Amino acid sequence: MKILVSTLSWLSRNPMEASLLAAAALLRILCFNTRSLWFDEAITLRMAELAWAEILPRSMLMEATPPLHPLLLKPWTLLFSDTLL
Repeated sequence: MKILVSTLSWLSRNPMEASLLAAAALLRILCFNTRSLWFDEAITLRMAELAWAEILPRSMLMEATPPLHPLLLKPWTLLFSDTLL
């Protein structure tokens, strides 16, 4: 209860920050279903969507690191899908 009171007090004393926080929360709620991936995550997910035989050669061309992550991500996405929820 104390935390809630102090948070509300802080929000009332800082209306600009409160409005920015509200706008950020609204944008997050409205855009929740969109896919938000960083570039390297998108590349790794794309490689995990390839056939098993293509992952290793493609990884050697595109990545400087060993292909362990795409190789582990492939069965994960087959079992649990690649959606956010």
